[in-house]
Formats: sequence, C-alpha cells, structure tokens
Amino acid sequence: LFQATPALPAPSFAQHVEEFVTWDDFEPDKYASIWLIRRFIAPDAQIRITSKKNPIKNGIAFDTPEAKLRRYHNRSTFETLLDEFRLTDPKLLQLGKIIHDIEINTWDRKVFAESNQIKADIKALIAASTSSEDMIEKSVQYFDAYYKR
Repeated sequence: LFQATPALPAPSFAQHVEEFVTWDDFEPDKYASIWLIRRFIAPDAQIRITSKKNPIKNGIAFDTPEAKLRRYHNRSTFETLLDEFRLTDPKLLQLGKIIHDIEINTWDRKVFAESNQIKADIKALIAASTSSEDMIEKSVQYFDAYYKR
C-alpha cells in the first residue's frame, strides 16, 4: 500500500527480519515507529511487545535503552529508524520532525502546530486501547490516515 523510495537500498537484513521487539510503554514515538516498521521497513515482520522485566533475546529490539534502534538525546526512535533504513520520503522526513518535536523538544514551545494534536491523539488512543495488539492496530490506522493527507 505505501512504498517509500529510499535513496539507497535498505540494509538487506530488514528484508529477512521476522520480529521487532519493544517494551510495553507506549508513547507517540513508539506508535509512529511501529507504523514505520509495518509500512516501510519490514511489512511482514511481527511486532512483539514485552514487559521490561523480560530480556529481549530474539528479534530486533527497538525503543529500549540497549537497542541500536532507539531514542538518543538528540533524535527520536522514529528518526533513528529513518536513518538506519535510509528512508528519504519527504512525508516521512516531515513526520520525523514532528515526532522529534514531541519527544525531544519536550519542554520547549512546539515548532509544529501538529505536534500537540498528534501527542493528544496518541494519548487518547493509548487510553482507549484494550491490549498491545489493539495499540499496534490503532497506531497503524492513525499514521496511515496521517500519511495519506
């Protein structure tokens, strides 16, 4: 359905990844990152959500402190994924800036008008979700609609 056109081929391991794994703490960066993985990085891969108590032994960890694909002091997990998988779609890059504004620009005035709305929307989706699977589905639906604008 969605196809980003990377400037360079994505790392070949992405085509063979069966599972991406993260912790069960949800926030806008994680929601957006799950969508990015599902739509542009590894559409056939499973997204597994686990408790912080369980070490991640299988799959590719993301958005956890020890993961390569995580938030850093100056960029979100979403931005890390964009860089790692060499995604250059202008809509994705703009969404990366908005996620950065939400996650990294925490205490400062928001740069983008959409930032506060997306943050509020994601908080409402989290509150209305009944399970991790429900959250994953809602994140995909939410960002599909956002991307289509």
